[in-house]
Amino acid sequence: MYFHFPGGKDELVIAALEYSTNQVEKALQNHKRRSARESLECYVGYVADHIEKSQFWEGCPIATTALDVAHEIDEIGTACDKAYERLLTIVSDWLIQDGMSRKNAEETAFMFYSTLEGALLFSKASRSREPLDRVRKRVRKLVQL
Repeated sequence: MYFHFPGGKDELVIAALEYSTNQVEKALQNHKRRSARESLECYVGYVADHIEKSQFWEGCPIATTALDVAHEIDEIGTACDKAYERLLTIVSDWLIQDGMSRKNAEETAFMFYSTLEGALLFSKASRSREPLDRVRKRVRKLVQL
């Protein structure tokens, strides 16, 4: 392990986080539709399906890392922050393409992802996709131009 990760377990965690972020980013991009609203509704539906199929075991790998170790190790906290920034940029770019101002798009992307992460926690706790379905129904209101 130390041959591939001479920085030890922290380096391994950061590499795993990078890999996971690439997977989440790919999933987000795979749900791009004609508008940001349609894209986000589709993505939330995918997330709900995915967590349900895992019997509520899986969730967001970035959130798990941030909750468990980001407060202890600065490099991991920074990696989590950069991971979220990548996802927020995708969402805000979609909103800007739909005509939203950059400032509003960035704020809306933040609210969307904050809401999604919260719904993931609620879904895991209740072992139900219902919190994510509720978020999906509210995306239209959240991304009003």
